[in-house]
Amino acid sequence: MTAFSTAGTAFSAIPAIAPDHAHPYWTFERVADALGTGPRIPRSLAGVSTDTRAMSRGDVFVALIGEHFDAHDFLAAARDAGAAAFVVSDATKAAGLGVPTYVVPDTLVALGQLATAWRRAWGRSVIAVAGSNGKTSTKELLKAAFGRTLVVHATKGNLNNLIGVPLTLLSIPSEAEVAIVEVGTNTPGEVAALRAITEPDIAVLTSIGEEHLEGLGDLAGVLREESEIFHRVTLAIVPSAHPEVLEIATARATAVLSAGLEHASIAPSAWGLDAEGRPWLDVDGVHFTLPLRGAHQAANAMLAIAAAGACTCESINPGSTIRPPRSCTAVTPSRASARISRVVPVATIFPPRTANASRTLNSASAVTIFPPTKTAVGGSCATPETTEVSTPKKMKKR
Repeated sequence: MTAFSTAGTAFSAIPAIAPDHAHPYWTFERVADALGTGPRIPRSLAGVSTDTRAMSRGDVFVALIGEHFDAHDFLAAARDAGAAAFVVSDATKAAGLGVPTYVVPDTLVALGQLATAWRRAWGRSVIAVAGSNGKTSTKELLKAAFGRTLVVHATKGNLNNLIGVPLTLLSIPSEAEVAIVEVGTNTPGEVAALRAITEPDIAVLTSIGEEHLEGLGDLAGVLREESEIFHRVTLAIVPSAHPEVLEIATARATAVLSAGLEHASIAPSAWGLDAEGRPWLDVDGVHFTLPLRGAHQAANAMLAIAAAGACTCESINPGSTIRPPRSCTAVTPSRASARISRVVPVATIFPPRTANASRTLNSASAVTIFPPTKTAVGGSCATPETTEVSTPKKMKKR
C-alpha cells in the first residue's frame, strides 16, 4: 500500500495499475510535474482520459465538471475501467477508492496543463487555425496538404474548445510530425487560453465575422479575440480579405504572410468557379480544382498553400531573424511565394478529380519533393533526397 495526503485528505492507495501499453512520456512523476502536486510513484501510465467509456487500462482519469455533469460522480466507474490515477478538485469524492489521486483547484485547468506538458515533450510543430468562419474546412485543407509528405495529427471534427483542444493535443501520437489544431471561441479570453495551452508555431486566421456576438460584443470584439492567436508565434498567416488583421499580426508574430484571392503575398494568378460551383485556381503555373464548392473555399485553400509553402525542412534563410518552428523552418515572406510550388506542390495538395488536362492537372505530372520515408520522433526532418520528378506544365492564365 502507498500512503499520501493532499489538501488535508489522506488516501491509502493500492499499488498502481500497470498499463497494458505504456505511454512513451507519461509517468506519475511527470503528471505531478505538470500539475505541481500529487503522488510521484515510479511507474508508467497509459495516457490521459476524461471519459470512462473510452479509457485504457492505466490511464489517468481527469474528473471534469460541466454545466450538466460532474465526472467526480463516475470515479468508481473509472476505477473499475482501469484508471491508474485520478485528477480531482473534490478530494472527498476519491477517498476510499484506493486510487492514487492528484487534487487540483480546477480540473479543466489541469487538463490544459497536462496537454501542454505532452505538447512540449513531443516537440514538433503545431499549426493553430482560428477565425470566425472556415476553421474546419481550412484545417482539413491543411491536413491534406501536409499529409502528402508528413505524418499529420489534426483536430477531429470541430473539437475546438477548452476541452477539445487539450484532448487533441493529448492524443498526438509520438510518430506525428506536425499537428493541426482548430481553436474556437465564444467568450473573451478563450483564444488566449487555448493559444497558451497549444503553444503554436504557426497561426492561421481564416476570417473575421459576426460570431458569438452575445459574448464578444461586436466585430471589434471578435477581431480582438481572434487576433490573440498571433501572440509570439513564429509565423502568422492572415486573410487578405481582412487587412485590419495584418497590422495586429505584424505586431505580435515574428513573421507574417497574407494569403487570399487578391492583394496578398500568396495569391493565385487566376481563379474562378466551374459549372458546379467548385473553385479552380492557377498557382505558380499549376492549375487545379478543389473538390469543394464556393468562392470562400478558394480563399481557404490559399491559406493552406501559404502554410504548406512556409513550412519545410530546408535550412533557414541566412541572416533571417525568424525563429524556426520545432520541426519546420519558417521562411521569410520574400522567399515563401517562390518556394510554394516546390515545397508542397499544389498539384499534390489538391489532387485532380478529372482527367481533363485543360481544366485539371493530370496527377501523373504532380511534383513530389519529399521521399515517403519518415524519421523517428525527436529527430529532425529528413533532408529531401535527390529524386527524379516530372514538373507540371505551365497553364495559360485565364
